[in-house]
Amino acid sequence: MLTVKFSHSQYQDFVHASLNRYFILSGQQVAIFTKSDLILKLWVADITGIAFLLKSRYSNSNKGDPPKDPVALFRSYPH
Repeated sequence: MLTVKFSHSQYQDFVHASLNRYFILSGQQVAIFTKSDLILKLWVADITGIAFLLKSRYSNSNKGDPPKDPVALFRSYPH
């Protein structure tokens, strides 16, 4: 069964925590500023509906590995 494991608000919480942990607490605010346009696009882009659009591309068979979360796959794509 094709499912979305994390909602958009959960993804935003993850991004917020990651930015705080790896950039703010380590004093690298300049890195955030240089990537702010990309961060903003990812912050507002709710792509959870993509699972519905891609459902027909996934196999209905129960054989093999379970399908990966398509939203997580798109979020992990290097921009």
